[in-house]
Amino acid sequence: MVGDIMVDVVVALEDDIQRGSDTPSKITQTIGGTGINVATWAKHTGGEPFIIGCIGNDIGGSYIESHLNNWGIEFAIQKLEQATTGMVVALAHLDGERSMFPDSRANSELSEFQFDSIDWKQFSHFYISGYTLFNLRTRELAKKLMATARANGVAVVLDPASAAPLSSLHPEELASWLINTDYLVPNEMELRTIIEKLETDLSGLISHTPNLIIKLGSAGAIWFAAGVNQEFQAPIVEVVDSVGAGDAFAGALLAELSAGKSVPVAIEQAIKAGASSVGMRGAQPIKA
Repeated sequence: MVGDIMVDVVVALEDDIQRGSDTPSKITQTIGGTGINVATWAKHTGGEPFIIGCIGNDIGGSYIESHLNNWGIEFAIQKLEQATTGMVVALAHLDGERSMFPDSRANSELSEFQFDSIDWKQFSHFYISGYTLFNLRTRELAKKLMATARANGVAVVLDPASAAPLSSLHPEELASWLINTDYLVPNEMELRTIIEKLETDLSGLISHTPNLIIKLGSAGAIWFAAGVNQEFQAPIVEVVDSVGAGDAFAGALLAELSAGKSVPVAIEQAIKAGASSVGMRGAQPIKA
């Protein structure tokens, strides 16, 4: 899998933001980014993820390597002397919503040679985050990796990641991402943006990608495919922090699909992971 590898600084607000002044909050620093969040939830669900990316030769990078080793997650991560480890500040609002402020740093240095020794035949699914595609320095490589995976019979799972950067894409660029996507996993806002950019509807979107799995938060999820329109309910839980809920969904989905489970079973487990995620602080499960 490929996605941003970051140090997360999560700011859980305890009041409305007081612009130009102080706002009480609880602040935690953890390991995160879409790549590691998804990998951790996949491992937690019983999968065997393998993550590729870049970090800096700094405290954050060392912390990340220790974190992955502690989880038993396999990785091929390049440690760079001339770059610092990526970082994101996440604001957890009072209503459970989150706002993200990413700084990709070392993630922008992802290079083709890191994949030279990869035996694609040993993988069943390839997850890629929209953040790697938004980044102009890694976009062409990301698209090449998607095509390579597909050519080797590996199903490509694309999480569009964020509505705001999607809205700035040219429709042809966005369509080029979907050509090699087997599972598109957007939330509602991302879905609306994609449909508007491509000037299509749900049926038309299925012509671009065979499986559309829409994350609906507390409302569950919907799976669209040729001849399929299936809704899934989510359990009722108290929302403590929604940071990383989509990554939890994607990680569990990947683990179940890679284990040969059907799409409905995989979605049901993904919803459970997402529900578990919003019930706690932070973007990753607690290691047993």
